[in-house]
Amino acid sequence: MKRAQAAIEFLMTYGWALLIILVAISALAYFGILNADRFLPERCSLPTGLVCLSHKATTSQITLVIQNNLGQDITLNEIEITNPSGGSICSATYTSSSGELNNGDKNTYTISSCDTGSSGKKFKGTVAITFTDEETLQRTRSGELVTQVE
Repeated sequence: MKRAQAAIEFLMTYGWALLIILVAISALAYFGILNADRFLPERCSLPTGLVCLSHKATTSQITLVIQNNLGQDITLNEIEITNPSGGSICSATYTSSSGELNNGDKNTYTISSCDTGSSGKKFKGTVAITFTDEETLQRTRSGELVTQVE
């Protein structure tokens, strides 16, 4: 009988310790301390030929510095930012003069009226760039943007 009581006391002691650990981990997860998004590095990646040199996101707009390394002049028609589930967050349309980007040149593009979330949070979205090349063919290239909202 004494051995059974000792075994039950042993299991109860470790059971309470396990319960306390689970409550502590749950509290850390609830308050966002264990949120993996906080540890993601900032990046702006576009497909080969289009380079995202710099980026910035505020609560209402996104600014991208894009360089053309495609080997030909292009004209940007539209830049659209979508969230990972595919919903459009914002887009900007450019005319032939404002969207012109010669080979090797870089330009700054600001996309306004964006809903990037609150300041201090990470923003993750897909960048779709629609452009017309020298052969007047319209093409769309997509990339990814992960940045801190300022």
